[in-house]
Parts: sequence; C-alpha cells; structure tokens
Amino acid sequence: MTSIDFYILKTEVFRDYLNFIGKLTEKAYLKNHDVFIHTNDEELMIKVDEALWSFRENSFLPHCNEKSLNNEEKKSLPKNEKEAPKIKNQILIGCSGRPYEHQDILINLCSDTPKFFGRFKRLIEIVMKNENTLKYSRERYKYYKDRGYPINIHNL
Repeated sequence: MTSIDFYILKTEVFRDYLNFIGKLTEKAYLKNHDVFIHTNDEELMIKVDEALWSFRENSFLPHCNEKSLNNEEKKSLPKNEKEAPKIKNQILIGCSGRPYEHQDILINLCSDTPKFFGRFKRLIEIVMKNENTLKYSRERYKYYKDRGYPINIHNL
C-alpha cells in the first residue's frame, strides 16, 4: 500500500516551495529512488525543471521533463496510456498525467489526487501555506484517509 507524506511548509513564497522540492528530490535521488514529479501544467513543469538545476549551489540532479524527451524516447511512447513507456531518467517531471515506468516516489504538485498514485510506494504532497493550497490538500488528505492509506504529516 502506498504510504503518504504531507510536508506542510510555513511559507507562501514560491521560490521557497521550489527549493524544498529540490531538497526533497535530491534526498530521494541520493538514496537511489526513482522520482516522478507530477505538475498541473507545462508552466509549472518548466519552473520545477529549472529549479532542480539551481535550488542549491553545486547541486546536480540529473533529470528531464516530458517536453525535453528526445525523439527516440517520444517515438517509443505507446498509444495506449495503460502501457508504461520506458524512460531512463531517474527523475522525471511531467504534466500529462502519465507516470511512465516510475513506481517508487511520486511528488504530487497538483491540486487533484493523481489517478495513478496507488502504483507508487510513496506519495509526497507538498503544501504551501496559502488558503487555496490548504483547501485542496485537505480534500486530498480526506480522500487518502477515508481509503485507509497510512499518512504522515511533517510540519516544517
């Protein structure tokens, strides 16, 4: 069963949010986990992509986003969404709602509950301290709790 962690940030500053995503992703990467970062749209996907290159001086997180997949990788994408295309990157950022072959850690940056979260060992929800984000995170928390998922809360 997927374990779920909510990280509640004390900030509304978007740059702090991106930096925390970088730190958390780096920690998972250094422990050799595959990470899929799920975003609402291409704009956020690109911002997270840029942040992973620059969240900390001297950091290096090899990653890619769906838009930057090379032509060979794009050609290999199946027509059927139930088939998992093989993407070699350990860290992948996406906005299409397709987690590819990743099944280890899902970082959800969307307001909705991802339909595919149950295939992951661990789901991470990062919550900024603003009313809109808190509202959606409470709905997701209730959804997971009502279904019996183990939930951990981390107030930072």
